[in-house]
Amino acid sequence: MNLQTGPTLTETSFIEEFFSTCKSVGLPIFAWLTLGGALDQWLTQRMQNILSSPDGLSNWIWAYGLASILASLIFPTTALIWVIRKKFTFQGLYQLFIETLRAWGQALSWSFLFIIPGLVRWLRLSFVPFITLESKAYARGEVDALETSILLSKGRLGKLIGLIFIFSLLIPLLLTTWDDNRMIWQTPTASLTLTLVETLSTILFFLLLHRLFRSAAAKLSLT
Repeated sequence: MNLQTGPTLTETSFIEEFFSTCKSVGLPIFAWLTLGGALDQWLTQRMQNILSSPDGLSNWIWAYGLASILASLIFPTTALIWVIRKKFTFQGLYQLFIETLRAWGQALSWSFLFIIPGLVRWLRLSFVPFITLESKAYARGEVDALETSILLSKGRLGKLIGLIFIFSLLIPLLLTTWDDNRMIWQTPTASLTLTLVETLSTILFFLLLHRLFRSAAAKLSLT
């Protein structure tokens, strides 16, 4: 099974890859995340207004909540496709959404039993997007994205924990300190500065995770 595509890890240094990615797709990712951030702030504000309304809860809160969940899936996923330089197709994007939702569902089902196993399961499913986008065997229907991700993650859980902790927990937690400045229509300079930091960290995270995936796919012989 051929899981690896693109240049090998030794052909380009990571620094070269990072700057090349920033140069080629940094601006569209920045614009895309700016739009996503503005939408998220607007949805959050609308839900807060409903929760604090003296008229009580409105059914609109469910629509805003669903839109927020979809946005949290669509914007990062699209950014990932740009970072790894895959050709954008709606079929590929749809398949990626389906597999990501499957991964979320499996991680949540494990969390219903115990929190820690659910978190470990979520980490082991980190390679699902790359398998969906790059595996020829997956495209032919020969492998399952979730099972393959779990297989590739063996022996790499520590590195996955480090990446997820830094880029999915620590950096977003630090950025929440400036949440009052995220509304672009109120503080545009501060909001765009925060989005720039988010853009660079997003590119860095996806590139590191992608390299870890390519390393695992190259070292593991699958039939």
